[in-house]
Amino acid sequence: MAAQIHDHTSRNPGPSGFSDLPIHRTRSILANRPVVLMTTRHGASDNVMPIGCLHVPEGSSARISCVVAATTQTFAMLLATGQCAINVPPRSMAEVVSGIGACSGALYDKFALFGLARAEAGLVNVPVLPQCIAQLECRVSDDRAARRYGLFMLEVLRLRVQLASVTNRPGPTRPARALPVRTAPDCIAPVPPYSSSSMSQ
Repeated sequence: MAAQIHDHTSRNPGPSGFSDLPIHRTRSILANRPVVLMTTRHGASDNVMPIGCLHVPEGSSARISCVVAATTQTFAMLLATGQCAINVPPRSMAEVVSGIGACSGALYDKFALFGLARAEAGLVNVPVLPQCIAQLECRVSDDRAARRYGLFMLEVLRLRVQLASVTNRPGPTRPARALPVRTAPDCIAPVPPYSSSSMSQ
């Protein structure tokens, strides 16, 4: 489904403290980042999910391939709207990222559960995370392999970074063991199959 892209001339400036970088810097910003946070929106529902399988293909500076599990809320939202944001978290968010990945967006408001601030993207209709060090606003350019393999090709439309943070290159690392989750035990549950009714949850 084609995403409705906002007019470049009326772009939302986004959260303060961020600066726009040329799209061709995508590869350098995502290099050695083992986990990012993908934010999506469908109707009145926002969601956020960790993504670990992400790649910038050779010869392309503005495209990203990523794999999203078909059983997740994010998969359904991405397939329905064709737009998302890739948010690069700092190392200090490692525990939060672990917790986000243990909860289903169909059952919980992860933004409220983990105290995540959100701002509006400028060129796509999705939230972005101002506590992250970089934000890539994207639209789906190819979803032909999505239903079979969970594979999406994304086109980066806008790249914004906190310049000081990116220069210092902090980034989340995969924990050697499961990190404690700062939520109730019932948050740790298998993600149920997506149903259309969960869009209103």
